[in-house]
This record gives sequence, C-alpha cells and structure tokens, in this order.
Amino acid sequence: MTEKELISQVIVSLPDRTRRVLGYAQKIHAEQKRFGDDTQLAHLYRCFLILRDEIGGQDPDMLEAILLHDSIEDQPVTAEDIEHISNATVASLVEELTSPVEKIDDPLFLQKISRSSDKAKLLKLVDRLDNVRSSIPLKAVMPDFVKRYSDVTIEFFLPLAYTLDQQLAKLLQAAVTDATGEADADTRSDP
Repeated sequence: MTEKELISQVIVSLPDRTRRVLGYAQKIHAEQKRFGDDTQLAHLYRCFLILRDEIGGQDPDMLEAILLHDSIEDQPVTAEDIEHISNATVASLVEELTSPVEKIDDPLFLQKISRSSDKAKLLKLVDRLDNVRSSIPLKAVMPDFVKRYSDVTIEFFLPLAYTLDQQLAKLLQAAVTDATGEADADTRSDP
C-alpha cells in the first residue's frame, strides 16, 4: 500500500488531539527514510493500522504513542515535546519504547522492554510486527540482517507476545514464518 493510501486509512474518525499528534509526526519524520523506498511515515501509519484495525486498539493514548514511538530515538524530540503535543501518558510510553542503541539484539534494551509496562510492551510488539513484515522484501539483499532480526523476534518477542495478546502473537508468528521461510517458527515460541 502506498503512503497516500495508508494515510487515508489512518485519518478515519480521528479525534482532534490525535490529528494534532499525527500532524506533528508527519512534520518531524517528513524526510526520514527506512529500508529501500520505505519511509518512516509509512511505518508509523502501518503501526497505527495494526494497532487500531488488526488488534482492535482504541485507546487514544496508545494510538498517539504508536505514531510517536520512534520520535525521541530518531529526531531531536524530547518527552517534554511529546507531553506538550499530547499528554504525560503518551510521553511516558514513548520514553519506555526508546532504545538508547542501534543494535537489534542489545541486551540492555531487551531488558528495558521486559521491565516496561504492558502497554509499552504491546506497542513494541506492534512496531516489531511491522518491522518483520517490512523485512520480507529485504531477504534477497540483506539476508543476514533479516535472519538475525527474525531470530531475536523468535527468541524474545514471540514469547513476550504470547503473554500479552494471543492475536498479536499469531500475527507476529505468521510474519516471522514469512520472513524466514521456517514453518517451525511457531513451535519454538508458544509456551
């Protein structure tokens, strides 16, 4: 789906404050690219749609936090900036999701996530789901990265998903299976 098609789905029935947060996310991530032709905004829109439409998340604080989840990490943005545009709850959730390092398997960040609130864990899993899905086209050009990313997802994030939300866990499991081509990804994670 194109970025334009994604945003048309995101803006359906948004409250005013969430529209303001969306505008802020669009402003601060406007030029940011991800892998290949993917943009940061497309990632944020997909995460929003996963949370709202695929797992039924309707909490405005959660929806706003997913739109801003990479803002402190990737932009010159502070928790105070987020609190100003939204509220303290959203700022706190974004801080919980902020990684101090770039490594995908950093033990300190994985520990931070394991100690975070259930809401922050759920948001991180939504982010992870989109990242795994987005990694599938990269298999041909970055096979080692996709393999390591999938391995960390299987070892750490899938078990976490099964403790929080069965539906999200199944979506993540299917994405990992698609990314790795390993049909047994599900048997290594389901407690």
